[in-house]
Amino acid sequence: MVTIFSDYQTDHESHFCRNLNQVDGLCGIHGAHPFSCDFEIMRFFHFKDRPDAIRTSLYGRGWQMLRIDGKRGAQCEMLEQSETGKSEAVRKLKRLLEWTTHFKLKTKVKKIIKVVEKSNFDTIEQFTL
Repeated sequence: MVTIFSDYQTDHESHFCRNLNQVDGLCGIHGAHPFSCDFEIMRFFHFKDRPDAIRTSLYGRGWQMLRIDGKRGAQCEMLEQSETGKSEAVRKLKRLLEWTTHFKLKTKVKKIIKVVEKSNFDTIEQFTL
């Protein structure tokens, strides 16, 4: 049995997340943030004419949401690929693996983790599973 916590924020009047710092617009619980926030910018791409790919990209609804300063877009920034970024991607994928294992879902997450762990950043990573 697993307990899953949800915060629907029904007692919260603002349309901003209750964990958003109202001074600088950053996440007040970054590092302990929800699973869905953890994967916001990691995307898996499936192509008919070439191998699948995994990328961290500026896609998703967060990049167009209204910020506390009235502007649109996230406060996060995309950095060049690095060993730190790779280890962060592996951490996220291992978190996903824990959930899929718990719910006995058949996935290829273990294979994806191996591909990411051995990537070298010289090319766009593509893989076939």
